[in-house]
Amino acid sequence: MSGTAKQTDGAGVATPRPANDNPDPARCVSEARVATTMAARYLGQLCTHFGHRVKAEQTDTDGKIKFPLGTCLLRVEDEMLTLRAHSANADELNALEQVLTDHLARFAYRDQPKIKWVRVV
Repeated sequence: MSGTAKQTDGAGVATPRPANDNPDPARCVSEARVATTMAARYLGQLCTHFGHRVKAEQTDTDGKIKFPLGTCLLRVEDEMLTLRAHSANADELNALEQVLTDHLARFAYRDQPKIKWVRVV
C-alpha cells in the first residue's frame, strides 16, 4: 500500500501515519528467508492450500495469507522465498510460524529447505 492513513491521537486530533501491512508497531513480526529453486511453486502451493480456509491472494512473485492468528506476506526473489509473519502477540506469532513451517516442509519434502524464523524489530 502507499500513501498515508489517518489515525487520531488521545485528544481526537487526526495524525497521519504511513499505511502498510503492519500499522501497529507493537505487533510481533518475524521473517524466514528460504533458499530454494522452487520458490514460486511453494508460494503458489501455500496460497492455494490456505486459500481454501482463509483469505489468500497471490501474483507470480507475491502472496498474502490472512489467518485468524495474523498475516503472512510472501515474496519470491530469484531463488529465495521470503515469508514475513505478523501477529498480535508472541504466542500467536509462534503458532503462525509453526503452521507455515509445517506446511512448507510438507510441500517441499523433496527439497528439504532450511526454514529459520528471525524476529524483526
